Amino acid sequence: MNAEIVFDKQLAIIETYFNKNFVDNDEIYVSVVGEGLKMLTNDFNIVQPKDDNSLNDYIIQLIKIPYSQNNISYLNLTIKFYDHLKLVDKHIYTDYPAIIFFINSYLEDLQSTKALLEQIKNEKLNNLKTLSIVFDHAYLQNATYLAGDENVYYFRGRSLYVDVTKWIFNKICASLETSTITLPLTTIPSIYSTSTVLTSTTQMTIPMDKCKTYFSISIDTNSQFLDKSQFHFIKNVIQNNISLLITNYSKVSIDSFDIKYNRWFTFGEIMNIQEFMMDIYMLKQRKMSNFYLLTQRLNMLPIPSDWLISTYIFISQISRNEIDKSIEEAKILKSKGTLNFIIMGNGTLISDLNILQPSNIFLWNLTTSSIYSLEKFFNNSIACDNIV
Repeated sequence: MNAEIVFDKQLAIIETYFNKNFVDNDEIYVSVVGEGLKMLTNDFNIVQPKDDNSLNDYIIQLIKIPYSQNNISYLNLTIKFYDHLKLVDKHIYTDYPAIIFFINSYLEDLQSTKALLEQIKNEKLNNLKTLSIVFDHAYLQNATYLAGDENVYYFRGRSLYVDVTKWIFNKICASLETSTITLPLTTIPSIYSTSTVLTSTTQMTIPMDKCKTYFSISIDTNSQFLDKSQFHFIKNVIQNNISLLITNYSKVSIDSFDIKYNRWFTFGEIMNIQEFMMDIYMLKQRKMSNFYLLTQRLNMLPIPSDWLISTYIFISQISRNEIDKSIEEAKILKSKGTLNFIIMGNGTLISDLNILQPSNIFLWNLTTSSIYSLEKFFNNSIACDNIV
């Protein structure tokens, strides 16, 4: 399976787990480390509950690690974790520690890695659990060797992220009455590896099924203004955070500023969260952008006469000429519901877009802005004059 696709799935599992509350008042803590051609430990720092910014900072560091074209060994990471335990209070890992290996390549040094895991269990974390999540049937034997038959989850093409995260929770906790869990999580995107330490958090979402509204999401894919890691981060947030705010994916369209090469997904083409996440993943960056043609196409989206459209445009850069050309199209879009801009980075000012008279503008600093604030903006910007 393509390394990038599997890597995205593994990040999605981590982020879904981090933002999922399985029981009242539970909390999740995460530490993200990884290994590809280089090793990244992030000093095994633990991300606190609801600290999406820190989690995404660590994920961006993982994204920058070059892929390895060979098999992965988790031995060095396990050694680093063992040494780390000598220097810290082991009680920060709670009563329910676990190491989860995400596997999509053959693993080297299996015997040594397993022996060290047993040593960690005997010397440091007596009730440590080892779990494996595998993305290809070929690697089940490796996964079973590390974790045992009962502690392996085979994540197939149409598996649900909520199912695998619930499986993790149930394996870690003998009882659902547990309030806090921490676990080292290790992920391997095909021939690429990442590692993470988790716990549990609560995320508020506002149900949208009462509003008679369609959702149009468009993303600036111009590679001249967003680097690869920023673009990957933005797609991850839409896939793993914004997606959780949507209840009916058939009423969602996806488009981009590159209307020549990127696929346009109109209403009725996306049926579930897996298809939504894959369609966002398929968006690619190129050195081209046409905001005016995008607004024209958005105005072609068909909806019933008594329904509205909530339009969300993620934008990084736009010329004054493109703004001037798009004034009438923007006016029409707004008349159909709400026209909302999310400015990514520092290339565009709020004042630049005011001439388009949008309904709402959110300034998203990709390193300091809270993802929760973005989610709140998304909810508060829904066109909801009519109730189902």
